[in-house]
Parts: sequence; C-alpha cells; structure tokens
Amino acid sequence: MSFNDIKSMNQRHFVILDLCYRGMTNTKIAERLDMSYRQVSLVVNSPSFRHEIAVKRAQVEELEDDVVKQDEDAILKTLKDNTKKAVDKLCNHLNSPDDKTSMKASLEILDRTGYVKKEIQKQQATVAIIINQKDADVIKDTIVMINKDESIDNSNESPDFPPCQL
Repeated sequence: MSFNDIKSMNQRHFVILDLCYRGMTNTKIAERLDMSYRQVSLVVNSPSFRHEIAVKRAQVEELEDDVVKQDEDAILKTLKDNTKKAVDKLCNHLNSPDDKTSMKASLEILDRTGYVKKEIQKQQATVAIIINQKDADVIKDTIVMINKDESIDNSNESPDFPPCQL
C-alpha cells in the first residue's frame, strides 16, 4: 500500500491530522494511536492528507487574520479615545486662570496642528521730519511753556517724567 492509495480521509486520518497539526512527530502519533510508524507515515505523506493540512492551515491563518484585525480595531479605538481625552485636557488648560498654563496649552495645540511658531523681531524705526524755522520756534515755545506749567503744578512732587529738552 502506498500513499497514493489513500483517496479519501477517514475518521482516524483526521485524528492523525489533528495530532500532526499540534506538532507531534510521526513516532509519537504512532505510539499514541497504537499504530506502526509506517502506517502513520503513509497517511501523513498522502496527497489527501497534504490537501487537508493545507485547508486546515488556510482556516487557521484566516482565523489569525481575523484576530489580528480585531486587535488592530481595538487598538485604534483606544488610541482615538485617548487622543480625544488628551485634546479635552489641553482645552481645559486653555481656560486656566494661570496665564502660563494657558499659554503653554495654546502653544501645544498650535504645535500639534501644524502651526509654526514665528519669532517676531521688533524693529526700530527712525522717522525724520523736516520743518521750517517758524514751526521749530513754535514747538520750542510750547515745550518751554509745558515745562514751566509742570514745574509750577508739581513743585512739591517729583516729576514722573523728565522735562522736555531741546
């Protein structure tokens, strides 16, 4: 009898298939089922058995894929839930009475949404005004009058600002 003689699998062959799939060797299967090593070897090497092994592997892989998919879905749901909690927490910090905490939360939110922090440099501007002598005299007289009025009004107080100078 050769392995080509096994055209279909009987109940005992399916038991061998199960034990084989669990990782048992042909020798251990033969001992457990009270069969000869040669009989087990004929069954294991038959085309019908090989076909059943392939079918069983495909079923197991499909189940494993389903389990992995379910795990991935659960992980994604957990990440989404925790992301929402983190956003809520940052938004709560936005409304904090502490300006430092509020500013830090604002910067975190802007950073995570893609806005780039730009440093704004203050530039000093010089303005030149061209006036004639008559206008310069009027300005000078006005400054002198303001300084006199301030020194009279605040004679007992120290001035907050120094008097204007020409």
